[in-house]
Amino acid sequence: MRRKKNIFVWTSLSGVFFCFFLLKTVENPESGVVPKKTPTIAESMRRTYYSSSEQSDELEKLDNLLPLVRSDYISLRELLETNGPGKRRLELVKNYFFSSEGPIPSLLEEAETLLDGDELKFALTGLQCRIALCDEATFSSIFSISEGMEITSNLREVLLIGISLRLNSAFASATMGVSSTIGHDVGISEEEFRKLFSTFRGFNEILAFKDQKESLNVFFSSIAAGNSELGAKVLLENKDYVKDVSQVTREKLFGSWIEKAPEIAAAHLLEYVERDNEIFDSKMLPFLFEKVFEVDSDLALRLEQQLHSGGNRATVDAFLRGKSLFSLRNGDFEEAKNFVRTTKDEELKKEVGWHLWKKQKDTIVKEIGVEPEKTANGFLDGTSRYEEYMLEAAVTHWIKKDPEQAADWTEANIEQMAHGPRQYVAASYAKEAAALGDMATARQWANLIQDEKTLTRINGILEKAEQAASN
Repeated sequence: MRRKKNIFVWTSLSGVFFCFFLLKTVENPESGVVPKKTPTIAESMRRTYYSSSEQSDELEKLDNLLPLVRSDYISLRELLETNGPGKRRLELVKNYFFSSEGPIPSLLEEAETLLDGDELKFALTGLQCRIALCDEATFSSIFSISEGMEITSNLREVLLIGISLRLNSAFASATMGVSSTIGHDVGISEEEFRKLFSTFRGFNEILAFKDQKESLNVFFSSIAAGNSELGAKVLLENKDYVKDVSQVTREKLFGSWIEKAPEIAAAHLLEYVERDNEIFDSKMLPFLFEKVFEVDSDLALRLEQQLHSGGNRATVDAFLRGKSLFSLRNGDFEEAKNFVRTTKDEELKKEVGWHLWKKQKDTIVKEIGVEPEKTANGFLDGTSRYEEYMLEAAVTHWIKKDPEQAADWTEANIEQMAHGPRQYVAASYAKEAAALGDMATARQWANLIQDEKTLTRINGILEKAEQAASN
């Protein structure tokens, strides 16, 4: 079988390939520079309390939280009768319930008399802010709810969001401007914080948690972006409850602490890890070390020196994995390659190896789309920074993008290619021919593959294609 015939047969299929041609999208350049402006309180809260939140509904609520002022209305009826529908009335409803005295359930009953959905929404927001910003004596009375009272969805939402906001110093700092209007300094003391932890830990019936696991996840997730330092301290002191806090919540909590106070957080991280503390499992620890690199690379390098001089093997491996993943995100493959070569932890080797393969594939596909011949030639002259097997991903993408150009390059070079690159070029063409149903051509290309593992993989692909065609 002559290789040039393979090229000719394949090139004849180029018309079909153009059916799969992918148009490259080009981003429009920025039209100009947007002048900076002072952020509103709601915008500041977005960047603090909700900076890493995925909850779009919570982001939407921020627009309804502030400004908060004392209401001059003595009754809801008076407010509604003297103000027509509209944005101003919504604000007045919110501030009315924020200012109202009395137990939350009674105020909620009054709020639920509102027939307009937006007005009820703003009323609930006012009650949430009241819980978040009231003094400790008033807050204690919130839990004076009669035994057996029905916990409606609105009551639960008001309590949970109100307490979540109260737990967060970020919310308190964003609302410092309302201190004079509510008659006391906003914020939460460490003592009250611990009281709230005890309440959540016992999955208080008022909050209608189904179990302790749900209650603790809500507690620690709520404080992750705001009071992360105090929250981490409480969690470390109560490690018996760690099993009831999800890994995602723990990562969010300690990740936020690293962002806000990297030196302190990193010191605690090492201290507790070296004690084999169960808070940090094998998947979470590399994530946190990666976060340290992201926030303060100099601190990360100092940690590395400290670990190499006295850390246990598992901690060193976790650190190097985090370092490798950080390097990959920044387009540096060498750190990950070195880790895969040297680690004795097979699970970590497999995981980092997979991330290395995916990052290289994503990057080389972009490069082959911009400078295809230069990228491909790098595998032939030894200048490529990629592993040799990545040539297959590059050529596969090139065939789809510009089959004629890819065929010209292949025809000009395949006779002189060493076995390594040639087999990956052949694998690319074999897969694409099989995808188009040309099994004869696919088998001809597969015959050029000598490496047993590569041939087994490609033959598996061809067999599936043949089975699909026969059905």
